[in-house]
Amino acid sequence: MLQGILKDELYIMTHSEFRQGIEERAQAMCAAVPDLPENEEYKRTFSFLFRNPIHAAEAARQLKRGNT
Repeated sequence: MLQGILKDELYIMTHSEFRQGIEERAQAMCAAVPDLPENEEYKRTFSFLFRNPIHAAEAARQLKRGNT
């Protein structure tokens, strides 16, 4: 835990046993997104709701460190 805090990690998972549950949760969330055409005006107006760049940055950081 301390190493994760000192490295300013967004998520700190203490045991690899969490991986399967996390993957299943992410898959369930993606499966719940309806397959509808995107509304570009809505997307532009509320872009801050749809994507937080911190998640992509953290994923890239972890891949660079070899935490996959």
